[in-house]
Amino acid sequence: MMSKLAAKFSKQFKILNQHLEAARVQGFYWGESVYTFSDVPEDENGSEHEVAIAIDEQTYLSLALRYKELAGKFRWAIVAPVAAMYLLTSVDI
Repeated sequence: MMSKLAAKFSKQFKILNQHLEAARVQGFYWGESVYTFSDVPEDENGSEHEVAIAIDEQTYLSLALRYKELAGKFRWAIVAPVAAMYLLTSVDI
């Protein structure tokens, strides 16, 4: 039986992967630690915003490895979202 803590980790990791996948589509890569963007098109005067990346690639890979370990232990293939499992198969860990 899956512990509450493991279930919470699974849920949070799924959310992290959803956000990371959306960020990748928009040009995210681990080499950039701060992203700057404007809230209006470049030809207008809009305010600029900065977003700092909260974790680094090594931390993400550590979390992904832990997720894979738990997936094997609890057989989360049925419980875990297929998208998260697919993403983990493409991550080199």
